[in-house]
Amino acid sequence: MSVVRSNVYRSIDLPEMYAHEVQPMDKVGAYAPTGFQGRPNKARASRGGLKGLKRRTMKAIDLPDNFKYPAGTLTATRDQGQCGSCWAFGSLTSIQDRIMLHSQLNVPLSVQYVLDCVPINGGGDPCGGNDVGFALSKFPKDGIIAEAGYPYLQIGGGPVVDQCPNEKAGYRAVVKSQNYYLTEEFTGDAPSPKQIEANIVNMKSHIMAEGPIIGVMLQVFPDLNNYDGISVYEPSPGQKSDGGHCVEIIGWGKNNSGTEYWICRNSWGESWPAQHLQGMGVGWFYVKMRGASLMEHYAYAAIPTVVDSKDAPISDETDALPGDAIITPGNNPRDPIGGNIPPGPVTPPIVHKKNDHRDLLILSVIAVLGIILYKLHKSRRK
Repeated sequence: MSVVRSNVYRSIDLPEMYAHEVQPMDKVGAYAPTGFQGRPNKARASRGGLKGLKRRTMKAIDLPDNFKYPAGTLTATRDQGQCGSCWAFGSLTSIQDRIMLHSQLNVPLSVQYVLDCVPINGGGDPCGGNDVGFALSKFPKDGIIAEAGYPYLQIGGGPVVDQCPNEKAGYRAVVKSQNYYLTEEFTGDAPSPKQIEANIVNMKSHIMAEGPIIGVMLQVFPDLNNYDGISVYEPSPGQKSDGGHCVEIIGWGKNNSGTEYWICRNSWGESWPAQHLQGMGVGWFYVKMRGASLMEHYAYAAIPTVVDSKDAPISDETDALPGDAIITPGNNPRDPIGGNIPPGPVTPPIVHKKNDHRDLLILSVIAVLGIILYKLHKSRRK
C-alpha cells in the first residue's frame, strides 16, 4: 500500500491573484425567474461537532483584494439533485480539490459513500441534511473512496437505503480527526464585528495557504434559485430563509464599487447559475461578504492524505467551462438536459518542482565534464 502525503501548509503553486476584467456587479435580489428547480437547503453548523476541534489561526500573509484558484485546476462541479446532501458535497469538494492542487490527482470522491456511512446529528435521513461539524467528526477513519467505484444514487432525493460497505482497498482520501479545523471563532450567539473581521482574515489565509475551505451559508433565501451568475449575491429584503447550505469557498474579491465577496462553488449542477463571468468556472457564484448569508460564522478546513494513489481513477473533467462565452440553461453545451456533454478543457497539471537543486547540480556536473573533455581534446591535437 502506497501513501502519498500532501504538505498542505505551504503556498500552493499557481494561485491566481487576479484583477477583474469582468467583475460581478452590485445587485440586491430581484432576479428574473429562470425556471431552475431549487435544491433542498438542509445544512447546519456547529462548533461542537468535532471532538477537540480547535481553531487554527493562520498567519495573516499579504492578502490581496482578489484571489482565486483558476478554473480548470479544480475537480468537476456536481449536482446534488433533490437530496439535501450539500453537507457531503461541500465537504468532499473542498477535500478533493485540495488533493488535486497538491498532488495533481483529479479524483472525485464518493458522496454516496458518505451518505451511507456517516450518521446524522439528531437522526433522520441523510437527504434531510446534517450538521457539517458533526459530519466531519464522523467521516470514516480509513478514508473516503472514489466516486467511480461508488456512484451517487440520490439525484431524485431520499430516502437513503444502502448500508455502509466494507471498502478497505483502493484509492482513498483520509483526513485524521486532528486535521479538521474550524476557521471561525465567536462568543455568544453570533460573532461581534471585531470577531467577524478576524474570521475573514483567517478564512482568507486558510484558502490562500492551503486550498479551498468548506463554507456554510447559515441563511439561504428563495431568490438564490434565480441568481444570475454575474452579480454579487445579496438577497432581497423581506424573504424568509429556506435553511442553511454548505458550499466550497475558493477565493474572494472586491469589485470596482468596493463591494467585497466570497467566490463560492455550488453543487447544483452545470445549468446553474443562469450565466457566468468570463474566466470563471462551472457553478461559481459570488456571495456578499458580511452579508445576510452569514458566511463568516462557520467555515471548516480539512487536511487530507491519499492512500493507494497508484489505483486512483483519474478524471479528465474539471470545473472549467468550454470557452468564455456567457451561457444560459437553454444553450449550455455542458448542460445534461441538452444531451451529450463534451469534455471541458483540461488544464496542464500543477508541477511541484521539489528537486530543482538536484537538477542544477546535475547540469553543473555535465557542464564541468564537457569543459574537461574539450580541454583534453585540444591538448591531444597539439
